[in-house]
Amino acid sequence: MHFTQRTPFRTWVCLLLLAFIPRLAQAEPKSSPLRVVSTVFPAYAAAKAIAGSAAEVDNLLPNYASAHGYQLSPGDLRKLSSADLIVMNGLGLDDWIQKALKTTKARVIRLSDGLEARLLKGGHHEEQDHHHDQAFNPHFWLDPKLMILASSNILQAMVQLDPAQQSVYQANEESWKLTLESIDREFSTALIAVRKAPFVTMHDAFGYLAKAYDLKVVGVVETVADVSPGPQTLSRLLESMRQEKVTVIFGEKGGANRMAERIARDLNIRTAQLDPLESGQLTPTAYAEGMKRNLDVLVRELGGEKK
Repeated sequence: MHFTQRTPFRTWVCLLLLAFIPRLAQAEPKSSPLRVVSTVFPAYAAAKAIAGSAAEVDNLLPNYASAHGYQLSPGDLRKLSSADLIVMNGLGLDDWIQKALKTTKARVIRLSDGLEARLLKGGHHEEQDHHHDQAFNPHFWLDPKLMILASSNILQAMVQLDPAQQSVYQANEESWKLTLESIDREFSTALIAVRKAPFVTMHDAFGYLAKAYDLKVVGVVETVADVSPGPQTLSRLLESMRQEKVTVIFGEKGGANRMAERIARDLNIRTAQLDPLESGQLTPTAYAEGMKRNLDVLVRELGGEKK
């Protein structure tokens, strides 16, 4: 902008104000709701709880779809292109989104950020198979205390991107925290009586839950999803199950449980199903309901008493 000595003072002031109008407009609160896209059910559950009605939350993985090798659809790409915030789980569970992230300007966060000191080694996702000894188990959301810590990543990002709704997001996050604390208390109380009851799971999805409530997991059938154990590995597992007097093997809801059923027949023990909650119905209460269903199954099959 160029001014001459003949430019009237009032005109000079008006021109100067006009130059700042674009900057002032940028400081205005968002005229439309914050647009959030989550990748998998646990990320959706936390994001939706904190957003409430103040932000729009869409999930890429459809209801009950498998996270293994998910292929993004054109509709998914449109969601990502219009997103302000993308919420991933991390730890290999949703690596199928990585290429698409190169074309979006949205802020990207991971629920698992900041949990490094509390993570367990292992996992069962094919993306981790070649570096299995270095991979972390991605199923931390099955420990509600870790879900509380992970959710703080979402709150921080939403407040930074949409400060006008800060009080709403904070209130929602506090309500979500109370829900998770209530779930934790229920698990802690109901599972005291079954801490020594041995069991086996189909995959290594329940390590965080077992650690949180001091449960006794004797082993897993498949250390990598959809890869049956070799003869020696299976033999060692069966021997451990006999020695520990395992009475139940847990398959997974919506999963292929044929090997678990075969082992149960060979050892004449029961089978039941737990839900890893990698996917689920995209409703605000689905996470809490899924956790409580798992608690009911554990109490019933391991011989405890739900209080």
